[in-house]
Amino acid sequence: MWTNYGPALAAPIGAIHWASTDSATHWSAYEHEISDLPTWLETFRKFAPAREQAGVTQAEVYQPTDDRNWIVVNLRFENADAASNFRTFLTERIWAAPETSPALVGAPTARVLTEVSL
Repeated sequence: MWTNYGPALAAPIGAIHWASTDSATHWSAYEHEISDLPTWLETFRKFAPAREQAGVTQAEVYQPTDDRNWIVVNLRFENADAASNFRTFLTERIWAAPETSPALVGAPTARVLTEVSL
């Protein structure tokens, strides 16, 4: 049923907005120390095709105003499985080797999050 009618069932009706784990947004959020922002950004951009293939629908990158050697990344996915699979890809294939993660300092903290309705 969701496949056929999902968008219609999830659409807001006036001030009523539907929320459930079936229609929730999922994020892979990670943060870590970096040694050099331009190098990190170049590498992040290089993996854009991998993010797209994994189902990332939105990417946000933040840097704290008081720490230029720290990065926070939020990647939006349609479902938790895709977010979890991409986190595994990052952990096992990208972050595991210095040549695929230049400017990374230490091990990132990575979590899969689901949106909570307020």
